Amino acid sequence: MANIKHYRKGENHPYWKGGRTRCNGYIAVYVSPDDFFYPMHQGRNNRVTEHRLVMAKHLGRNLQPWEIVHHKNGIRDDNRIENLQLVSADKHTQITQLERRIKAFEKQIQRLDGKLQYQSSQIRLLKWLVKSAQDREAARA
Repeated sequence: MANIKHYRKGENHPYWKGGRTRCNGYIAVYVSPDDFFYPMHQGRNNRVTEHRLVMAKHLGRNLQPWEIVHHKNGIRDDNRIENLQLVSADKHTQITQLERRIKAFEKQIQRLDGKLQYQSSQIRLLKWLVKSAQDREAARA
């Protein structure tokens, strides 16, 4: 029994870096078992995604697993409260689909704008060619 090593965890570990990690673009924060927000942790690693923690602190309660925190600007690590929105699963699906459609329309607008600029330059060139031809005709006559 004397050979049992006592491993330091969390803030007491020599390699502690504040308890923040990144996963799939989200920030995960370590919460200790005695923390009020510990029931929100996922899995065995005692971590809560920061956007859920920010929303829970703002509301003053733990979030239920079915509650979804949406990033309004789509940036997963922008966890300012003004960028977060608490929504249900069906509303989140609607928001996500609408945002994807808006992005697709914006790309299509950019593509069409490029075509419009090209066609405008072609029209200017044709007008210049017609005017030049008319000027030459007038000079010969």
